[in-house]
Amino acid sequence: LTAIALTIGLIIILTQGIPVSRRTTNTAFCLWCTAHNTFLLGFISFACSFGGQITPIYRAINNNGLVCFIIANLLTGAVNLSMNTLEAGNMQAILVLFLYLLAVGAVALLADTILPMITGHKKKKD
Repeated sequence: LTAIALTIGLIIILTQGIPVSRRTTNTAFCLWCTAHNTFLLGFISFACSFGGQITPIYRAINNNGLVCFIIANLLTGAVNLSMNTLEAGNMQAILVLFLYLLAVGAVALLADTILPMITGHKKKKD
């Protein structure tokens, strides 16, 4: 419900001619980010309420938040240094995002598997 209200607010602001701008972090950008993230959190919560289980990738990212954060920041820097992101086409941008998410997820799963062996801690069962 909150995501819907935020999306309606965003539509109202966009009809006033105020574009979404990450650089100036204007109201439209804040509404867009909040609506998007609220929708995703609600969807994940809704999906987990039916299955009762959390997927391995969510568990791995949750258990290794710092590792994921550092890898994501390093990859962001690598992408920004290696290509002109402002002139990237749609397909190139989607490919970069796919590879970025694949790499962060793979590192999270590897960390979830390897770190308990190194530290001697046992994995938690959900």
